[in-house]
Amino acid sequence: MTTQTTDPISPEAALTGVLALLADEHAARPDGSERPGAETLLARAGLTTGEIARVTGQPADTVAARVEEQVEGPALWRTLRRQRAAVEAKRAQAER
Repeated sequence: MTTQTTDPISPEAALTGVLALLADEHAARPDGSERPGAETLLARAGLTTGEIARVTGQPADTVAARVEEQVEGPALWRTLRRQRAAVEAKRAQAER
């Protein structure tokens, strides 16, 4: 028989537990669709790689590599494409 306690847990511990459950559920869906990983979703929500590692139970260096690959890398390329488009637009306007 398990004993139940009425001692409250901290909001941070509760949220960490909920995020861990959601990350695990997200990873377990075998629907074959192309969806971002749990690390990507948590990084986009503003969690640090250390926090994501704690929530997912993965090593911090593994999480950092995935976040770099899935979030920061594509964001950098989008920024560079926008900057290049702005330069091209200015050139085209100057040639008129």
